[in-house]
Amino acid sequence: MKPPAQLCAAAAAFALLTVLQSAGCGGGTAAGPAGSDPVESDTVFIQLEGGEFVTSAGDTVLIQPFELMETEVSNRLYVWLADEAGLDLPPDPGFPAMEHYLTAMPDYPVVNVSALEAEQACAVLGGRLPTLAEMEYAASIGLSGPSAGLFPWGALDPEDAEFPANYLASDDWDLRNQDGYLFTAPVGSFPRNPAGLADLAGNVAELTRPSDSTCTVFGGSWLSPSDDLRIGAYSTVYEGDRARHIGFRIAR
Repeated sequence: MKPPAQLCAAAAAFALLTVLQSAGCGGGTAAGPAGSDPVESDTVFIQLEGGEFVTSAGDTVLIQPFELMETEVSNRLYVWLADEAGLDLPPDPGFPAMEHYLTAMPDYPVVNVSALEAEQACAVLGGRLPTLAEMEYAASIGLSGPSAGLFPWGALDPEDAEFPANYLASDDWDLRNQDGYLFTAPVGSFPRNPAGLADLAGNVAELTRPSDSTCTVFGGSWLSPSDDLRIGAYSTVYEGDRARHIGFRIAR
């Protein structure tokens, strides 16, 4: 792995590609070819104000102001981050008709990355994995009242809300492409929340900051039934685990 001084230099150089947008903004440039350096849309951060927040568990916490990446980390960005951090590339997920997923599908979310690897990748950009409370806070922006049990878009089941996320559509494996995708979707393919954040439910479930060698996984994924997209419906993995339905985004 590269020493901290080199990582800091890499982060400074990459800042030229980073766009900081205020809450409610979106956009980016067109994707580059597989194996290219990241493009602006790979590293858009949304500034979130924070404040007092009630989690799905009923705990009142103070969320400090922070930035959260607009989308999940793309394959293109992760290849760059892994090279800078000296990390091995993750194994191919083996999705049918999506061969060479990491390099041939640069706009899709990276999968099969452990929380330990994700933390090292985040550090290249001076970031970290978000906490579970930060992800809940981000997903609750625009909702009224307690967010526990709601979806990031509100109370409607995703089928009734016209499939606003990539998940196990209609909770049926054979009908799961009703949202437009059999497996993962390019990051940012679905409507953003009022803060401008994409894919806070579905596509890939997202790693949060590890604690005691375990990591809570937020937001459900392309293979999750609808109830697993609700705020407060989580799973737990060990910090070294990988899975083809789990990715991450960067906070700082």
